[in-house]
Amino acid sequence: MVAESTLILLGDPSDPDFEFNGRQIIDLTEDTAVSISGEEMSSDALTFSVKCEDATLAAAAYATQITIVRNALVKSTFFLRYVEQTKENIYQIEATSAVGLLSKEYFYGGYYTGQTLQTVVTSIINTNGLDTTMTEHPEIISLLQYDEGVASIPIYGWIKITDKREALYQVLLSQGVRLMKGENGTLLLTGLYNYTPADIADENIFVGGSTEYAEDVSLIEVTEHTFTYNPVYDEPAKLFDNTNSQSAGTKFIAVFNTDSPILTTPTFSGLTVYYWNCNAAIVTGTGTISAGKSRHTESVISRKISENAEGRTVSVRDCTLITTQNSEVFADRLYNYYKNVVMTARADIKKIDERCGARVRLTNSLGQKITGFISKMTERASGIIKAGCEIISGYTPTAPGGGYSHAVLLTGSGSWTVPESVFQQTTPRIKVIMIGGGTGGGSGYAGEKGGQCHYGLTYGEVTGGAGGAHGEGGEGGKIYTVTINNPAASYNYSCGAGGAGGAASSSHSTSNPGSAGGDTSFGSYSSASGARSDIGITSFFNGKVYGKKMDFDTYGATINNFTKGGRGGFAWWQNGGLSWQAPEIALDVYTNYPNYTIYNGGSAGNARTASSEIPDTTDGWVIKGGRGGGAAAGGNGGNGSSALQVATAYMSGRGGKGADATIVPPKASSSWNGASYEDRFWGCGGLPGCGGGGGGQGGTVYEPAFAGSGRTYSYANGGDGGNGGVGGQGGDGCIIIYY
Repeated sequence: MVAESTLILLGDPSDPDFEFNGRQIIDLTEDTAVSISGEEMSSDALTFSVKCEDATLAAAAYATQITIVRNALVKSTFFLRYVEQTKENIYQIEATSAVGLLSKEYFYGGYYTGQTLQTVVTSIINTNGLDTTMTEHPEIISLLQYDEGVASIPIYGWIKITDKREALYQVLLSQGVRLMKGENGTLLLTGLYNYTPADIADENIFVGGSTEYAEDVSLIEVTEHTFTYNPVYDEPAKLFDNTNSQSAGTKFIAVFNTDSPILTTPTFSGLTVYYWNCNAAIVTGTGTISAGKSRHTESVISRKISENAEGRTVSVRDCTLITTQNSEVFADRLYNYYKNVVMTARADIKKIDERCGARVRLTNSLGQKITGFISKMTERASGIIKAGCEIISGYTPTAPGGGYSHAVLLTGSGSWTVPESVFQQTTPRIKVIMIGGGTGGGSGYAGEKGGQCHYGLTYGEVTGGAGGAHGEGGEGGKIYTVTINNPAASYNYSCGAGGAGGAASSSHSTSNPGSAGGDTSFGSYSSASGARSDIGITSFFNGKVYGKKMDFDTYGATINNFTKGGRGGFAWWQNGGLSWQAPEIALDVYTNYPNYTIYNGGSAGNARTASSEIPDTTDGWVIKGGRGGGAAAGGNGGNGSSALQVATAYMSGRGGKGADATIVPPKASSSWNGASYEDRFWGCGGLPGCGGGGGGQGGTVYEPAFAGSGRTYSYANGGDGGNGGVGGQGGDGCIIIYY
């Protein structure tokens, strides 16, 4: 039997379904744990047997609340797992903590951009991550208490589809928060603090116990997770398809993502959508879900503890809530634990009011007086409560939360003063990302020279010169990141200028590359130590992208399609007659978007007729003028020349010259079309140069018309292609500072 002052209540504590006093409780074991390093989150367990003559006890519902009361004070709260009758009127009951209850339920994740810890925790416990109107566990929510400052900690990053226990664990792990017993059976979300320890008197420690010194750890490795989405590189793909299945019209959860969050609005086709997030949706019907998936990149932050080659490496890899915002603080917290923890002491004590997570002072099995945190406790109740404890000593904890909360963007040059708030942190620190000037865009390609057109053209043959393609966008500037601990009061900085665009090209097969941009410096650090990235780097707090290779994500289709030069005019032989293809147009999208300036291909030259001598020709025209040259951004194509006749000699017209591309793309980091893109293109590569227009085809001659006539003829050349335009200047470099 246990102490008569102990009560166990099943059901609502204010009106329980069953109540057992100490005389009815045969045995009681309570296992609790709090990971002092934060790397685990255990489910507490309760086992007890009771005498009970009410057989309905065996039918008590799963998750029924169980409350332990001692001396009229609530000590613990658990939730029923099962009841088993072992003898007549004897029942064994097993229960778990709220954490254990949550391990049986799915959470469909989310992507967080600064929501408070309390908001995220409530969502995990109350909902499935999709339907925000759910209230699954109000009884658990009512037990939660938040230590000062904990509820408002901002959460950033991704939670994948998992069970609720794991989701909650990731939130608490990422912020150095522990879930432990509070007063009156509550659940307290708190940090570990270096407060004055409670003494456990020697007379309350049973004989025995053991002491184990901490293992040697030589290295800490923490994986930082970043998620970015680029609509050009990350094209939409079909992520869910149930079109071949039968739907009864009931709601179901369509999972469309498991390895990285969807950071754009998905396209739902054929489905009725009730709720959705970055991983899944609640829908009815049959259909598809498509979206562009984000890129998941990882980088490892290391902290070396010792040079001992035998030492263990401690790694935290899979917590996707460890991001740029908190990775440094997290690594420091883990380093601090393994650098300083000395030993684990095990002792059985007569429990007074101790609980897991408490800071205590006691004598260990070696006779040493130590101070530490209780990490595990197994309580066995009889006349007294005997508790087997593990105490971790030597560790001085740091406050929960932390991490960067501000960002600043520097451009140009000058001096930056470190904010005073940085020096008020436990570890003053700034993270500096230097991005050099972007490389200039490549020139456009010249248009192709138009071809000569002879008798015998086959259907579909094209001899108008192809327009020149636009060039390649320039590469972003080199990116270099450095974390500065205990920074100086101020730093001089200078951001590198964007490189010049490639010079105009007269070649249909060669683009002139742009020049590299200048390096960006911050104090003694330089972007020259970094590397380029096609996708650039995303500013953590505002989601802007810097230092990327220039693509066509802004006005993409327009630029991609119409910065090419137009094809020169051409003809082909068809059904005994001559058909004509009008020259293509080119648009000025750089300086007049969205009100395009339209440039047209040139006109065809005049033809000569010999219809009186050749009455069976289809249209009466046998010697044609040259076709017009193709347009380019900045100019109309040249007109084709007219056919010539000198006595009995005929010559078809020369093709018109393709237009030179004269539009100069704007500098990447400047305003564009009246809208400022300065927060978008700093450090990015230059825009591509436009392609030149293709030369027009030389005029045609109907050769059989002159058989035996004594007349002569010749074919004029096609027109020259226009030059490709210069590339745009790369964006000037910049500096992002987190503090």
